[in-house]
Amino acid sequence: MAQIETPEALLNIDAIAAVDGVDVLFVGPLDLSTNLGIQSDFDHPKFVEARVRVADAARRAGKAAGILLMTAAQLPAVKKEGYTVVALGSDGGAVTTGLRQNAALLRNKG
Repeated sequence: MAQIETPEALLNIDAIAAVDGVDVLFVGPLDLSTNLGIQSDFDHPKFVEARVRVADAARRAGKAAGILLMTAAQLPAVKKEGYTVVALGSDGGAVTTGLRQNAALLRNKG
């Protein structure tokens, strides 16, 4: 897996995709959006264009395109672009969600 998180990686996407042993081009959305100067703006045209470039390069090289999504609402767009390796949320987000749910349960049971 190669993580795509910088403008330089986008410029070299075809070379990265051609590396033997790289099976997934994986977009790190927070790092990539930050490095593009549009931190966390995952609907910004620059970020959408970057996603498409990665997916297209993966397809040309016979590799998978992967991405971490922050919300399920983003899923239809990335699937249409050709992403087949998709993660939703983060470990920190999952822990936070679980803790909030547990706190709510405890408040309501006591």
